[in-house]
Amino acid sequence: IITLAGGDVHSLSSLRALRTLRALRPLRVASRLEGMKVVVDALFASLPPLGNIVLVCLLFYLVFGIMGVHLLAGRLYSCQDPDGSLLRAEYVLPRGQHITREWCEDTATRVTSSAYHSAINVTVPAYTPERRWVNRVANFDNILAATLTLFQISTTELWVDTMYDSVAAVDIDQQPRSGHNPALAVFFVVFMIFGCFFVLQLFIATALEQFAKMHQEKGRNVLLTAQQEEWLTIQRMISDTNLRPRPVPLSRSRWRVAVFRCVTSSTFELLVMAAIISNVLLMALTHADMSQAWQHFMSYANVAFTAFFTVEAAAKLVALGWKQYVEDAWCRFDLVVVLVSVAGVCVDLATPQNLEVLPLLRVLRLVRVFRLIPKAEGLRNLLQTLLASLPALGNIGSVLLLFFFIYAIVGMNLFGGVKHGHFLDRHSSFSNVGMALVVLFRMITGESWNGIM
Repeated sequence: IITLAGGDVHSLSSLRALRTLRALRPLRVASRLEGMKVVVDALFASLPPLGNIVLVCLLFYLVFGIMGVHLLAGRLYSCQDPDGSLLRAEYVLPRGQHITREWCEDTATRVTSSAYHSAINVTVPAYTPERRWVNRVANFDNILAATLTLFQISTTELWVDTMYDSVAAVDIDQQPRSGHNPALAVFFVVFMIFGCFFVLQLFIATALEQFAKMHQEKGRNVLLTAQQEEWLTIQRMISDTNLRPRPVPLSRSRWRVAVFRCVTSSTFELLVMAAIISNVLLMALTHADMSQAWQHFMSYANVAFTAFFTVEAAAKLVALGWKQYVEDAWCRFDLVVVLVSVAGVCVDLATPQNLEVLPLLRVLRLVRVFRLIPKAEGLRNLLQTLLASLPALGNIGSVLLLFFFIYAIVGMNLFGGVKHGHFLDRHSSFSNVGMALVVLFRMITGESWNGIM
């Protein structure tokens, strides 16, 4: 209505920002998709206890913010050149003098000598350096600025730089001096312990406790739908019963039975595992600027390992037969890796050129290390746990993707026309939905989120 009735574009420009609220429409999807709905319900149910943690967090921020204001209010200003670098007193003032706000803002003051040039007996021609008295973006001038600075520190974003700048602070209207007050570093270290690590662990523990409580009350995983819970129960039953068919010799032929006993023996399995580990370790020795002799050795070793694993696959195929062989998932996996390895060796030997597909074929040989999973009980349990958590991770990921999409649309409407600068450039901007999603993903990793803000 505002868009259609707007006669004066300038007078209604602020009201038209309400169009950004249309980005909230995708939230209706959460009520229609069962996987999203269970996650959203669980999140809302966990909010009350998490609210108490937020109050504890705010208390920490308030206490440390007040301390920061009393210790550093107005002390993080500095005299900088046009490039943003701090002016050092030894280069612009005689020995024993320090830069002050009055000297920095007095553009009529000319530099005629300095401690550095006096030490090397060099006469300095009179000049007026360009300078400005500026405040640090993250400062402690008031409780709001201090709280925002502490929040930035709690995300570990440039917290070390903030600490060192605060340690260098001298007094109001005084230029910072490196390492002036080392004891002030204790303030930041203690805040990192309580405001970052302690509060983060408290959030995680409270959320897990709440989810466990809801699990006991409802008798099922609150992050799974009924169908997913049923599927997961069936998978656990299959895993517990271990209904894996036992291989049998394909025929009573002596040589075939001998091959069968060989490939199913524990000694043969240990030999294969040793070969896999040796192959992976040898591939780890690849490096830049390899000598010709080492390249030949790596090539011959690759051929030898490929031949060994090819013989192993052929022996199992002969011993088990095609039907039993392809029924085993690990045998199918091994056959694919062997075929890829053979193709890589053939292409490598057929042409002296380094084709783009060769590195990919070589890297695919690394997946053979996954064959160690069935033999290692710890790895097997971890893999089963990972597979069992995939449905819940899918539900959580879908909700996260929905929020990403909503924030990307909002960002496009609010910041799509912002002029590019140091942080917002052609590699990170809100010019389109794809780039906006990339920027949001970068921000949740903590990479320069404060600069983009």
